[in-house]
Amino acid sequence: MGNKSNPAYLKEFLRFKNVNVDFEKLAFIKDEMARFRYLFDEYLIFGALPAVVLSSQEKKQELLQSYFQTVVQKDIAERNKVENYTALRTLLKLLINSSYITISKLTNSLKRMSISVGKSTINNYLSYIKSSYFMEELYIHSPAVINQLQYPRKVYFVDNGFMTALSTKFSKNMGRLFENVVFHKLAWENEIIHYYKDYKGNEVDFAILNGGKTTALYQVCFDLTDEETQNREVKALIKAGRTLDCQNLNLLTLEKPDTLKLPQEIKTISAVDLFSPLG
Repeated sequence: MGNKSNPAYLKEFLRFKNVNVDFEKLAFIKDEMARFRYLFDEYLIFGALPAVVLSSQEKKQELLQSYFQTVVQKDIAERNKVENYTALRTLLKLLINSSYITISKLTNSLKRMSISVGKSTINNYLSYIKSSYFMEELYIHSPAVINQLQYPRKVYFVDNGFMTALSTKFSKNMGRLFENVVFHKLAWENEIIHYYKDYKGNEVDFAILNGGKTTALYQVCFDLTDEETQNREVKALIKAGRTLDCQNLNLLTLEKPDTLKLPQEIKTISAVDLFSPLG
């Protein structure tokens, strides 16, 4: 995955806005941290496409919808001579509102919308969408899995703004938006990346592989203030570490809660740690 086009990162977003964040001061100056949080939230919700970053708040959604039309029409439909434009457009909206996909599930969802498209056509459309760099898929990694293609795939998108503009959900899913930017950061830095899930349903968001071995595991949790969420995420991470013989266990979160006490084998990484140019 290391050869993929570099997504628009936070540093580009800050450059387009013409603002500087003093990462050295974030740890001890509250105003600077509050400013970072405000900017980071905007980045998570509306992405880093230059024209969107520079537009007013009320214009961002409209501009993203317009960009989406261009991507669908020019980069995917026209380039690949797609005949069923409605099916393609609906499929893209389904993808943006799904965390996991299978061809069967997508086929059935379209059928329920009275759009009858065969599985091979959907497969073709997915390859067109991926070749346009609009979306990337993540396959499962587990010692028990022989054929990855039989399992659901996770999907990530080139820019968070599309996820916000085309989401059918009324509230913004900040956890999913955060996971999307983390995916791009890790995929840019690592050649082979998967998600992990065992037969009991314990899941870890990202498993980094190198030379056939799992070299790092990353669990993404936007908000760690809820103790039940903490316990669930930590348990899955530790179990996966044991199963995959991996000691490099990382919990990624927006901010580290002051009261957070984790097992010593787990490293907590905040958004500041992840995106700081100092690291």
